Parts: sequence; structure tokens; C-alpha cells
Amino acid sequence: MTDPCTTHYKVIKKISKSVFVIERGGKKMIKKIITRADHPWANLESFDDVFEMNQDLYDRTIYFYNLMSKLGFGPKVESHICMADMKTHLDTYLIIFMEYFPTTLTEEIVEEREDEIVFMIKSLHQKGLIHGDLHAVNYMLDQEGRFKIIDFETMFQLSEIKENPLPMEWLEYGFEETDLDAFMQDEETENFTAI
Repeated sequence: MTDPCTTHYKVIKKISKSVFVIERGGKKMIKKIITRADHPWANLESFDDVFEMNQDLYDRTIYFYNLMSKLGFGPKVESHICMADMKTHLDTYLIIFMEYFPTTLTEEIVEEREDEIVFMIKSLHQKGLIHGDLHAVNYMLDQEGRFKIIDFETMFQLSEIKENPLPMEWLEYGFEETDLDAFMQDEETENFTAI
């Protein structure tokens, strides 16, 4: 992968405080900045117990972004880098450069192609993957009109979960169901409808 720090790019549009559309080498892409402090699970007390095998938030994030890209469910990851604090030399934020999707979903698209979305989510679950934060803005269409999912900071694998139902404190982080089966059912039937 190309080191993004040695490649010039121009910011075209700010989407949120941490997501930007940029142009690099004549190509549009997304630049996403992720910090440990802003990670949804940064203060989750049960995190160490639930994810005992892989607790580093940046390692997890990079792993799932790359996995989703490889499986074709997510954007192609162009490059990533952890930026370190000059004084402490500890990484303070993660930057991911990825494929740019020009089209977000509309209510009309969802109504016309709902079966495709449900099939994609069920396929994800059959591979033992749970997104963890599916809602309208996390679905996109690529250049060929294929559905893609974005934002994998709260993704996890079924094989990681030792506790079902999930810890009650997860409700504070946007989860409506703590029973894993109900949570998966909710991802497949509810989370894409509020466009």
C-alpha cells in the first residue's frame, strides 16, 4: 500500500468531522480519521471480557475494513496509517483512505431493491460477521450500482462472542437488542428502513 503521508491530496468536501472526500492522483476517494477516544467502544467496560482475543481498537478496525473490502461488502481500502504523537510516540489516530462511492441510498432505491439489501446482510451473517451499527447512512451504491456497507468500527465476529445475551451496557451504545439472535434479526429487517 502507498504511504498516504508521502502522497499529496486535496480535500474536496468535508462530510463530517472525521470523513472527507479527497482527490489524490486525479482520483476521488474517502479519507476517514478514527481516534481511540471517539471509538464507540472506547469506554465499554465489558469490552475486554467480550473481545479477549483482539482488544486493540485500531487493529480490529483495520482488520474489518480490509476483510469487508476483500469479501466485496465494503469499499476498497487504498491505504491506512496510524499517526503518532511526537512526544509520546503512541499512535493517536488512524487514517483510512478508501474507495469513493458517489451515491447514497434514497427511500425509492430501498423500496425497489429491498431484497438485495436483506440478501447482503444475511450473507454477511452467514459468514459469521455482525456489523453492529447498521442504519441508513451506512449503505452506499458503488459506481456499478451495487450495494456496499461502510463504517466497520463496531463490527465483530460471532466466534468472538462468549456471552449471549450481550452485556446490558451495550444498550447505551445504540443497541436495541442484547440477545444475539434478535440483534441479527434486527440488522436483517429493521436497520436499513429509516432512510
